[in-house]
Amino acid sequence: MLASVHSAEAQQAKKAPRIGYLSLSAGPNLPLKGFLHGLRDLGYVDGQNIIIEFRYAAEKQDRLPDLAAELIRLKVDVIFSGSTEAIQTVRRLNATIPIVMIAVSDPIGNGLIPSLAHPGNTTGMSLYSTEVAGKRLEILKEVVPRLTLVVILAYRNHPPTVLLFKETEAAAKVLKVRLQPLEVDPDEFESAFATMASEHAGALIVQQNVVFNPYIKRLADLAVKHRLATIHESNEFVEVGGG
Repeated sequence: MLASVHSAEAQQAKKAPRIGYLSLSAGPNLPLKGFLHGLRDLGYVDGQNIIIEFRYAAEKQDRLPDLAAELIRLKVDVIFSGSTEAIQTVRRLNATIPIVMIAVSDPIGNGLIPSLAHPGNTTGMSLYSTEVAGKRLEILKEVVPRLTLVVILAYRNHPPTVLLFKETEAAAKVLKVRLQPLEVDPDEFESAFATMASEHAGALIVQQNVVFNPYIKRLADLAVKHRLATIHESNEFVEVGGG
């Protein structure tokens, strides 16, 4: 009987679905924690009835191809990710593996899916936050009526940045405000704020992305230090002292 039980457990372990998680970030973030919590609510526990392979690129985009290839070699049943760059990388290497997106910005515009109605084998949550880009600028204009220059702080070479700039620029023309896009890596935050100060920027829009999100407190402190009216997509930015 014991031999039969061990045999059944071994077979069950072999059948456990293998899930790949690929992120551009350096470690777990809030959407991932929510995803794992949701799995537990449904009775799925990593190491018991599912196996999750975590891969982090540590903010280095050139690491994504190797990490994606590693997950593909492991023959994971599905890959989930909140990084546009990570999903694009997987798609270049494998067009058929199922992918679940976690709040990815503009999946159509960034070539992740053909349409919302027919997303193919990539599905999940999309985040069309760029559509309210104009409203963010209007709010900043209300806070700083004499506003003339607004900086958009964005992650370097991040695909959704193009649409964010485009959507915000349309509103800027109506409000007669000049925009300055500033694409940086996290180790350039201090120098970026120094640049804003030297150019007398009146307000700041901080892009939400998986690379910047772990540094929200640092960004909020810098915004307060430089007395910049700042707006962010997440209420966490205000809760830690910015905004």
